[in-house]
Order: sequence, then structure tokens, then C-alpha cells
Amino acid sequence: FADTALAVDLLSSSNLKSSFAAVYFPWLQIADPINKINIWLPPSLLALGTITYTAMNENVWQPPGGAIRTVTNNLVRSRRRLKIDDRETLKHGLINPITLFPGSGYEITEVRTTQEVFSALSMINNRLLLCYAKKVLNQVLRPLLFQMNGEVTKDAFLTTVRPIFDRIKKLNGVEEYTVEIVERPELNDRTTIYGRISIVPLYPVERIV
Repeated sequence: FADTALAVDLLSSSNLKSSFAAVYFPWLQIADPINKINIWLPPSLLALGTITYTAMNENVWQPPGGAIRTVTNNLVRSRRRLKIDDRETLKHGLINPITLFPGSGYEITEVRTTQEVFSALSMINNRLLLCYAKKVLNQVLRPLLFQMNGEVTKDAFLTTVRPIFDRIKKLNGVEEYTVEIVERPELNDRTTIYGRISIVPLYPVERIV
């Protein structure tokens, strides 16, 4: 379909309100060079291509949208050419518009998840950052398992985690972060290290006034 209000209504009545989900509009016609035909495909194809391109060529925590990152290979046209009012309707409905700009081409003009309450996790790049961090931490902290639970191992936890977030901060992924060991004597659990990582996230620039 090509109606922005209908798209917003469908998302509003769905159960897709989550920081783990993102919705795009409208459908796109893509050239199939193998079969030499043009086919209509959902906009998620362009979104996933842009996310992958951004992660491979920059970093996974960079916003997957805008003029320099949107992947438009073989894109012929969109089901609907969005105007300013259309884009505002979609934005307030938590849907990311794919917009044609004269002279510069198509681009994804929002990078929002479908989370209803605005926070850092309303941004796709911040959710991707957390997923990346959890994956990396699971890998690098495994060698600490079955080490003796003393100060040496706790120091090793800190010296293992800090360089990861130093790199993310240096590459413009977070504003600030802290890593600490949390003592939980009330749990009487001597076989677990409790660590806490707090980050101050960055937000993408959506407009310049």
C-alpha cells in the first residue's frame, strides 16, 4: 500500500512496539539484473543493506541512514514519493521514511526504533551498539570463567572491558562510560563477579537549525 496514514494505523494497532524493531516506508521497486525485470520489494531490504554497509565500512553504532550511508543499489523508484507532511506523519508514527530528494537521490531520513517512550534506545544505532557490546563481552570475558574469585580476577575484568569501550568512545560511539565491580554481599554468592557498565549514549543529528 502507499498510504502513510494507513501505515501508521497498522503499526499503532500491532505488537511491534519495541527497541528491537524498526519499520520503514514505502515499498520499493528494485531492478533484478539477472532476470532483467523490476520487482516490488519491502523497504526492509534497503534498510538491512544500509545497516550492513554502515557496519562494514564504518561501525555498527553509526546511524544507518542519511545521504552518505543509505544503500540504493538497483533502486528504481518508490511506491510513493513522500512530501514533508508525509515524513512528519511517519516520524510521529515511529516509521522511518525513505525519501527521494531532487539532485541527491533516495535516503533513509529517520533511524528510529518502534519504542513508544523516547530514550536512547529509540535510535537504531544505540540498540545495535548494545547488541555489539554484549556479543564482544561474551567473547572476551570467557577466559575469566573458573579463575579464582579474588582481586586479581576482578582487576582482569576491568582491564579487559575498558579497552573495548575506550575504542567505542574514540570512534564516536558513546559520550562517556564507566566500568566497575559491584559488591553484592547480600546475595552470598562467591562464585559470581558482578560488573556494571554505564554509558552515556550519543544521539544522531536529525536537523540543523
